[in-house]
Amino acid sequence: MIFWRIVDNKLYSVGNVDRLGFEESEGLRIPDEYLEQQEFMVMRTAHGIGDWGIVSSLPRLIKEKYPNSKVYIPSVNLLERLFGEQKNSWGVWDNPFNNVHYIFDNNPYIDGFKDFMVGEVFHDHYRIYNDRRKDIPLAKQMLKFWQFESNEMIDVSPDLYFSDEEIKNDIKKADSLKNSYPVIPLEKAFKVINSKKIYKDKSILQKVNYKFFRWSRNFLNN
Repeated sequence: MIFWRIVDNKLYSVGNVDRLGFEESEGLRIPDEYLEQQEFMVMRTAHGIGDWGIVSSLPRLIKEKYPNSKVYIPSVNLLERLFGEQKNSWGVWDNPFNNVHYIFDNNPYIDGFKDFMVGEVFHDHYRIYNDRRKDIPLAKQMLKFWQFESNEMIDVSPDLYFSDEEIKNDIKKADSLKNSYPVIPLEKAFKVINSKKIYKDKSILQKVNYKFFRWSRNFLNN
């Protein structure tokens, strides 16, 4: 796999690696000079809605650690500029780069979507892993690179914020359900996603006795 660098809004290949990130024992971390600037961008090199969803807690945690900082998300234009050649590699999404809006439009911890960032952007390839542990979430691996201590990233579960329209239409009820329903599959339904996938998900969850509900932007007809 290729390790990428993003510098001054351009994508550069560092080379092929066996594993993305750095082993914890190497001691590599984000430069202090970058943190002192207090202007950050949360960036992913994978563009599915789930890819962004699993790092959606980063703006909140960064703001908690650096309350005076500015936290930005890449705009669709910036993602197009950096990853446009990969646009057709993301399955059912007409434009996978729009997924940043599905995840972050209502997030109160971001300061906007930016078309550019001066200097280096430390994205999801910059992560700290532990060879002896395979269960560390990507969000924690990224935050570890950002010099977070364990007590500063206790809750990295995905953040979920509803739009005014969703609240008006009682989708807010889903927020109250998440405490009693530990599994919340969220999915944008397209024509190519059929009921077989829903039944497959349901059968898997029933095997472990999890209650669940599914929220979809567009509901499917059986």
